[in-house]
Amino acid sequence: MSTPSLHTLAALLCAYALFEFVLKRLVLGSLSPTANATAHALCLALLLLGTMSILTVGMLTPTLAAGYAVLAASAFAYEVTSAHYRWNESRKALEWYAAKQITAGGVLFAVWQLAAPPDSHAWYAELERSCLTALGSSVERLNSNRTLILAVISAYAFVVDGGTRIVRGVFNKFPVLYDNVVRKLSRNKERGIEENVGEWIGVLERLITLTFVLTGSFTALAFALTAKSIARFKELEDKEFAEYYLLGTSSSLLVALFAGMMLTILFDIR
Repeated sequence: MSTPSLHTLAALLCAYALFEFVLKRLVLGSLSPTANATAHALCLALLLLGTMSILTVGMLTPTLAAGYAVLAASAFAYEVTSAHYRWNESRKALEWYAAKQITAGGVLFAVWQLAAPPDSHAWYAELERSCLTALGSSVERLNSNRTLILAVISAYAFVVDGGTRIVRGVFNKFPVLYDNVVRKLSRNKERGIEENVGEWIGVLERLITLTFVLTGSFTALAFALTAKSIARFKELEDKEFAEYYLLGTSSSLLVALFAGMMLTILFDIR
């Protein structure tokens, strides 16, 4: 058995991240899980299997495909059970979501260790080299940076949608506080508009934080957080809003900091 490379792990994580945090969100906008939970879960499982296979086609082996099938089966089981018990709306939503991602990560890690696929098949490596030559790019330079590129893409995808789900899970633990604050903020606005604004502020906050962490710009990060607090200074006089603000900001920042820390540890980013 060949030794699994770090690039293989980065490729697996990137393929999963693009499905879970990008494609899945787009698909959920066109599918209704309440209409037919089983069909909905099956569509997502097949999309996961197809996405993983297509995005890693250059290193795909039968063993690797079998691992993807296991991952898709676990995703199917989770979606069906989640629709039945409505986990996403419960106070345990955060724990279930974390368990799902940890399980997926464990499956991918096992696949990485056991399948040990090549970095890329000969035909794919030749195709890649031909395309880069046509574009005037350096193959050697790509080979030295592609692992890092895949890892960074995975992290940014995670902090966008994964971070949103985690922050929502935190707020689900305090439904009275959340409803009271949203009601106050929505006096002259539609509730949906208010929630969308808060969600996009959180997304931008995590993207900025992750960027600053990866570039080591911690002074700029502190400045950005101070500026955000100043913008909300008057509203922070309200105790409920202050608690809501601290919960949302702290959980959002922790997601971005965790992603940056994992990149630093696993892929030796300095």
